[in-house]
Amino acid sequence: MAEKKNILSRLFSGTDPKATKPAPAAKAGATSAKVAKKATATPAVKPAAKPTAKPVQAKPSSVVKPEAPRPGKPSIPPRPTGSHLAPSRPANRPQAKPDTGAPTPPARQSVLSTPSSSRPANRPQGKPGQPPAPPKKPVAARPAAVPVRTPLRPPLKPIARPAGIERRIAPVIISATGKRTIRELDARGKRVFLRVDFNVPLSDGRVVDDSRIRAAVPTIEALLKAGASVVMASHLGRPDGRVVDGLRLRPAAERLSQVLKINVPTTGDALGVGTEDAVRRMRPGELLLLENVRFHAGEEKNDPAFAARLAAYGDVFVNDAFGTAHRAHASVVGVAGFLPSYVGLLMEREVEALSDLLDKPARPFAAIVGGGKVSGKVAVLEALVRKVDLLILGGGVANTFLVASGRTVGKSLYESKMVDDARRILRLAQERGVTVLLPTDGVVAKEVTRGTEFKVVSTDKLPASWHMVDLGPNSNAAIRDALIPVKTILWNGPLGVFEIPTFAVA
Repeated sequence: MAEKKNILSRLFSGTDPKATKPAPAAKAGATSAKVAKKATATPAVKPAAKPTAKPVQAKPSSVVKPEAPRPGKPSIPPRPTGSHLAPSRPANRPQAKPDTGAPTPPARQSVLSTPSSSRPANRPQGKPGQPPAPPKKPVAARPAAVPVRTPLRPPLKPIARPAGIERRIAPVIISATGKRTIRELDARGKRVFLRVDFNVPLSDGRVVDDSRIRAAVPTIEALLKAGASVVMASHLGRPDGRVVDGLRLRPAAERLSQVLKINVPTTGDALGVGTEDAVRRMRPGELLLLENVRFHAGEEKNDPAFAARLAAYGDVFVNDAFGTAHRAHASVVGVAGFLPSYVGLLMEREVEALSDLLDKPARPFAAIVGGGKVSGKVAVLEALVRKVDLLILGGGVANTFLVASGRTVGKSLYESKMVDDARRILRLAQERGVTVLLPTDGVVAKEVTRGTEFKVVSTDKLPASWHMVDLGPNSNAAIRDALIPVKTILWNGPLGVFEIPTFAVA
């Protein structure tokens, strides 16, 4: 059955060259004559006339109209001759629909037959002595262009890259070599898939701080001026693969429209028929902002299928989301595996500044590292320990290092599998004479929610059933004192649960 449906699908779509090859006229005539001769034995029915016209090849993009029944000679939908997978059909024989599960009619009326059955289109039905049954309404062949929506591009294949490229992205970006910028891109007539970072704070549906939107403007204007159409993608907040109305990107699009003084439409979803149509209609010089890509679970999972569908929106990929460049997500890393990739002007500027900072920092040089996970920052921490004079840790990263130093953190976020890596980094820092500053006290809460009960405790006495959500006052004071003589500070990641203002002090 699967083979039957596949071949019928190719016949209907017009892609199989065998599907349009007409059957030999002589064979068709001989078959009709043979059946007509048998029909003369039935007194109630006149024998069928031998067809005189040659079969006409049906065009895949046209609907085949059946021959109108002659008076007194009712016709029925024809059966395939020789095989139900017959590679050709004359123009006067309408194609049968694929099996839809409907009840099979009596044997002489069935539109499906065994491979050995064969009868001409004008053979009557019914038993001898009975009036022939009324003709069945033939089913016209379905044109390929009608039911099948033309994709934006053929299915994409991943660009061949060396194994483990994801782990080497950071040094490639930091060195600013081997990474093309849009200055090298001929964007005229191209559709650019642009990853931006519009993860901006909102209040009552309005953008509170538009600095990230303004930071993307130089790249957007450069692409539009070069004659490209630009499909932008961004995330907002943490919807965890669900649609959250309060995290839609419409406010960001409205603010960008005000800054650029041009219309910036949005889509109702990052995927779907409506989005594909909107992308397909774009002209050079036009912008389109996709809906929050994190409404799809495939974004944060870096699902290849999701990345391929996003990549189909562009001819080239430009990453200008420096704030999310470390995320191994579909719209950041996955799309780059399918399209020629470039960095935008914001990314270029930040990379150059970071390169200068790491190559010739003014000393003393301090790094502050926070955030939730150590797993994505082990290589960064190892590199920093070899360059900085002071390493300050906070957030979930600090919790893992607290466990590595022999303390307990209650229900606080930490990564048990990364404790050995944390111990190794602490030993490396000690060998190189780098001071590592860990929290001595912290704000702990019963739940990581707004309005929950919280208190300040020593990191030596963290309650077993509480969560550490921010640094305590003693830790904050120690950080301030340690930074007084510092000439260069590199900061990555929050030191507390900053989404809740009460826990965003550090």
